[in-house]
Amino acid sequence: NDYQEQENLKSKVLESSSVKASNDKETITIERIGKPSDGNIQAARVYFPFRSTSQKITGEAINYFAEVVSWIKKNPKNIILLTGHTDNIGSARANLSLGIKRVIAIREFLIKKGANKEQIEIISKGEIQPIADNKTKEGRWKNRRVEITPYSIKQSTK
Repeated sequence: NDYQEQENLKSKVLESSSVKASNDKETITIERIGKPSDGNIQAARVYFPFRSTSQKITGEAINYFAEVVSWIKKNPKNIILLTGHTDNIGSARANLSLGIKRVIAIREFLIKKGANKEQIEIISKGEIQPIADNKTKEGRWKNRRVEITPYSIKQSTK
């Protein structure tokens, strides 16, 4: 059931954060980025709250994850790359670990929905690729993300 899966993802994300801070955002949200090309789905950024106790996943994020699973199932050559990113609070090593825990939580969620594990690649960049200023609350929130990048492996025509 979707509620239970949301709760499972929520608990995994909460477990992955060991530093306490104020609740600046309370939901896991999604931002679609770029335009889909060549039959691929649209890339996205999934933003994470910082240690929120009332964490929820938006309906838009649930719908996007369903699209991802459907797209993966269409073709064994369709691959999703999940890249974990963090803000700069905490050590670089802890942030690298936090990024990987977040992508693992999303990968497990996609697998439970029917995606093939072999079609999901994961990596963590930790705090080294911020997209916003870590000096502001909003900037730190934008940097706590998993980027979802779809691609298809094309067969050579040699």
